[in-house]
Amino acid sequence: MSYETDYFTDLITNRSISFIKQTVAANPNSPFLAVLSHSAPHGPETPAPQYSTAFPNAKAPRY
Repeated sequence: MSYETDYFTDLITNRSISFIKQTVAANPNSPFLAVLSHSAPHGPETPAPQYSTAFPNAKAPRY
């Protein structure tokens, strides 16, 4: 995780995944609720720098 290259959405997602794994490991038979609301689900769709060249010619279908 890098605060210089990862977006806030990536950071809170990764922390949430860690929380879920730790909670299940510590309390495997206890239910819990985790709610994650991303603050930036809308465009423009600008990728994080480390992903910007992953799909250079990809185009999303338009309907």
